[in-house]
Amino acid sequence: MTETSFPIVDQKLTDGAWAQTVGAVGNGILDDWGSPYAIVVNTNDTVTIKRSSVSGYARAVVNGFGHQIDANVTLPVPAVSSPTRYYVGLLYSPSNAAQPVKLVVLKGSEVPLDTGQEFLTLHQFSRGAGQTLAASTLFSPLPSIRPSIQVDSKAALMEMSPLLFLRGTEAYCVDVDFAYRSSGTASSPQWRRAQSIDALPSADDNVDTDVTPAAGRVRIAGESFYTDGDRTVLITVTGTAVGAHQENASGLLSVVLNDENVLHPSSTRLSRIRGGAGIFFSVTGIARTKGGANVLRVFLDADKDSDTIRASGVQIGVVSF
Repeated sequence: MTETSFPIVDQKLTDGAWAQTVGAVGNGILDDWGSPYAIVVNTNDTVTIKRSSVSGYARAVVNGFGHQIDANVTLPVPAVSSPTRYYVGLLYSPSNAAQPVKLVVLKGSEVPLDTGQEFLTLHQFSRGAGQTLAASTLFSPLPSIRPSIQVDSKAALMEMSPLLFLRGTEAYCVDVDFAYRSSGTASSPQWRRAQSIDALPSADDNVDTDVTPAAGRVRIAGESFYTDGDRTVLITVTGTAVGAHQENASGLLSVVLNDENVLHPSSTRLSRIRGGAGIFFSVTGIARTKGGANVLRVFLDADKDSDTIRASGVQIGVVSF
């Protein structure tokens, strides 16, 4: 067995090493909101692959190697005498040193690739014998690179235009523990919540949760419920906090309904938490539900110099009025 690692200082990086390191990001187009690599089916057995209407370029990455066009490209898709599947996409070929990634049309029951080649399918046709290209079945997956970022708060994210990021960028907001994705169109961009609402354990399943200073913000209770419409609710959270090692402890308690902070200000300080009996805490807040599934989460963040906080017996009450 031979074990290697790279890059090596002052040595060239081979194509294979480059593909393994940079290519780990994934293959896809860079969606700049201008529909790069969109397809137009022509009447003469050709298709046109378009550049972005925003930047004037269409850009992509395949196996760590970039591809770009600055003008529309027309490709032939010939008529066939038997059912045929065509693939329009970007072919990475290590043997093509001058242009490692090229826009091509391939055909076959599967994508035909030689050793070392990779292919990013942008569009796919299923064309029958004697069938016009316009009448054939077209799928356009257009896989795109989706970067991920993290911001401290939802409010800060919402102040930034989604157009500043690639379309599909996912932004995790620390304060509400939700992620949002840049979506919509160039004329109507938006940050849309990226996560579906899953059922969470009830508060009784979260007893005796240890929260260390190093752990950061930890969910100590959660509950999911349904409402038949938008409702104003009173939320109450109670429980006990104890210094796990018989030392003083303190931290911040926060309550989040869906993606909004319930408490105002956004958290309540729990201080003078001692070992033994600890303290009993009770917080309340008014919030607005939405029709359908709602998720309530309770978080505890121990202070830097705090003892480990053990939260137990956490109960959640929700009353509509």
